[in-house]
Amino acid sequence: MVHFLRMILENTQTKYERHFEVMRDLRKGGLNPDMYPEFLNTVKNLPNLPSRKISDYRIFDKFNLSNLTESDVFVISNEFQRRSRNITKTCWHPLASSSTCKVDRSRKIIVTEAHSIQNNGVLSKISENGHVVGFSLDKNGFEDKEIGKNIASTFLGFCNNHDAIFYPIETNSYSGTDEQHFLYAYRAFVVSFHKKRETSYFINYGIQSENDIEENKKIFDLAIISKNYSVIKTDVFELPAHYPMAVSSAANLEFDFDGNPIIHSENRMGNLYI
Repeated sequence: MVHFLRMILENTQTKYERHFEVMRDLRKGGLNPDMYPEFLNTVKNLPNLPSRKISDYRIFDKFNLSNLTESDVFVISNEFQRRSRNITKTCWHPLASSSTCKVDRSRKIIVTEAHSIQNNGVLSKISENGHVVGFSLDKNGFEDKEIGKNIASTFLGFCNNHDAIFYPIETNSYSGTDEQHFLYAYRAFVVSFHKKRETSYFINYGIQSENDIEENKKIFDLAIISKNYSVIKTDVFELPAHYPMAVSSAANLEFDFDGNPIIHSENRMGNLYI
């Protein structure tokens, strides 16, 4: 019985078929295309998790599966990231279409690497010799390493045409306008929920997760189309010194700044954009 195989099957948030597909394609753990259909059918016929016994996993012995090494897990993880990035790349702009986005000869939208933190602004100020320090998943876990500032904080979330929406915070100095505050929040929203959609390629977050994304996107989309940038409430905290770090992200809110519990609507969770 294979420990990694059992771990995948017993994690209710894991989309086990996606894991096994990657293992099959990379020939890891003993999986291969020839035996895969029979293997997958065997998995689907296992008893439901609450009534499953350890002995039920012995049926996999006939497939001669082997456990994964740390190196195997690292290779599989990288392949997950590659596939999820390719599948989820899209232009998030509310007016995105083949007639407004930059497209190739087949009229397919060309999505390029967009920065979630200004490359020629903040990243330039905190970089040394064209590099910043970030965290990435290695076979030893999350480790810090130097990253070229031209690729740091990038994600496949906009075409070149619509990435121009961020010019007021990319090319203009910060002046505290409603538009600038909105754009900082909008970019934090897009990069955070785009990353969540990437990981949903192999993790099941449930229906409510996608509802949160869509309902929040409606608010941002309408504000962009109507240019009503005051829909976002902004609090600015000024630090007493320069700290060489930057972030663009979002987090679910449970309490307000006064410590009062936040009551969320049934449609979406409220978020803090940083």
